[in-house]
Amino acid sequence: MRVFRASADEWEIIKRNAKEVGMKPCTYVRRMAVHGEIKKYDMKIVNDFRLELIRIGTNINQIAKMVNSTNSVYAKDFENMKNEFSELEKIARKWLKPLDYKL
Repeated sequence: MRVFRASADEWEIIKRNAKEVGMKPCTYVRRMAVHGEIKKYDMKIVNDFRLELIRIGTNINQIAKMVNSTNSVYAKDFENMKNEFSELEKIARKWLKPLDYKL
């Protein structure tokens, strides 16, 4: 265990900053000391992305079920599936951009 010193004003700033990112002050100090930054993400973005993935996955599953039941693939179904994957890529880029994630 190591101890560091901070003035009362500094400690109040640390506590306020830690609260903003949902951390305990000691965890905040350690993370800042080791990594130099803390990224806070809006989890609504992740949830919205998850819902879009579920919607697209449902569409793809419906196409796959029809293909499996008829043992044939129609050009229209194949085109629909390509469009769904294209839409998935667009949505992934849109939702992941604020998280600084590269596809």
